[in-house]
Amino acid sequence: MGNAFYSYGGGRYLFGLGPQAVIRPVASTIVPGTFDINTSLVHAGGTVMGFEAPVSNSITLAGYYGGAYFQRNTFPDITSPLLVKPFIGFGGRNSPNTANRALQEGTFDWIQTFFKNLQYGSLQLIMQYSYLTRAPWFVPVGAPKNAHLSMSYVNLRYVLP
Repeated sequence: MGNAFYSYGGGRYLFGLGPQAVIRPVASTIVPGTFDINTSLVHAGGTVMGFEAPVSNSITLAGYYGGAYFQRNTFPDITSPLLVKPFIGFGGRNSPNTANRALQEGTFDWIQTFFKNLQYGSLQLIMQYSYLTRAPWFVPVGAPKNAHLSMSYVNLRYVLP
């Protein structure tokens, strides 16, 4: 199974981890020295794909991969009085490390069914391991260029009939 997603302004649909749009100041042509605003949509894309395979009547194995990418959308701040204009938007120089460029996660599941009955339901033990990596757009000097995380999850589940 799998799906893919790419859009202008759809970052909010990718786990809520990306922006939809940024606000861009535009110099007014009518009154010099004044500014108007314009929205600029951020390109975003992602995918989730995987498999679920029953190995026996009581064991199911599953594996999934997911990834998301958020494109940089940055520009000089023309409203700043500074001689060297700072960059604003998403993913520019000196942006926070929460401005993610790419996220990836791989997951492996083991589902053990102890008991299954059409009238009484089933009892399952679900064990999951996931590996997650994240890369921000801007990395300050001396900071790690990305982050990694290993996660595990154990669940004892009763499924109603």
